[in-house]
Amino acid sequence: MPTVYKTNRINIRLSNEDKDLLEAAAKRNRQSLSSYIISAAIRQADHSGYIEESNNSPYKSICSKEILDFYYSAENYVLSCSNDLERVKELYLSTIKRNKEEANTFANKLVLVRKQLDDDLTFFMDSDPAVDSREEVILAYPGFKAIRFHRIAHELYLLNEKLFARIIAEEAHKETGVDIHPGATIGSPFFIDHGTGIVIGETTVIGQRVKIYQSVTLGALSLAKGSKMKGEKRHPTIGNDVTIYAGVSILGGDVQIGDRVTIGSNVFLTESIPANTRVLNGKPELVLQERK
Repeated sequence: MPTVYKTNRINIRLSNEDKDLLEAAAKRNRQSLSSYIISAAIRQADHSGYIEESNNSPYKSICSKEILDFYYSAENYVLSCSNDLERVKELYLSTIKRNKEEANTFANKLVLVRKQLDDDLTFFMDSDPAVDSREEVILAYPGFKAIRFHRIAHELYLLNEKLFARIIAEEAHKETGVDIHPGATIGSPFFIDHGTGIVIGETTVIGQRVKIYQSVTLGALSLAKGSKMKGEKRHPTIGNDVTIYAGVSILGGDVQIGDRVTIGSNVFLTESIPANTRVLNGKPELVLQERK
């Protein structure tokens, strides 16, 4: 018989085999068993674990496949492939929560997200000389895919549907290699080139017309305090018209990058940078040796 783990709002049911594996993993890593259980339940649509309705809970029985069906319905709307907001609301009520007011709020937010993504798409066209068409960006650019996943997940996060937002964000991470916490506040337009290895933390704030290249981390300076830092500003604030090239790490909640700053590749920053500044590493010393 499967084992059911109860939380305050949801129950998670796992097979005995999964239960044994997760208990062993939790013990090895000295972390809470619940985090492993939730991960197993949502990482794959065909996983034997799933989330089901708790007693007196507004949540429906769901699995990750149903959450992604809901996401793609919302995505069809924001990409102007469909104008059927009623369908989005129906899936919200059947998948996320039985709350009509919240479903209406989410649907109304998608109108703004559609405008943001249209601006993002234009910014991609203007920023990348390799682009030949808007269709190419939509269908083949992982940076744009990561942004549209994030904008929808962020609206769920703002409605305090954080578990569902994280599921959608993790799907984006899996598909694109871009790890954006759904809590991050990202202005529009926004441009991600290549995307692989980008990490953007929960309390990051990013302004308008920002360009970010691969392997950039906008992270926390230290997590030594762990959960005691919850609710604090842990990640940097990026101004408008900022360009951050590949391999840059910007760490710390007190760090503010001013408007119109350009940060060169592989810079490591834990301090604020004033507006209208270019930040570069010193020229490295090259060593040339004759081959024998």
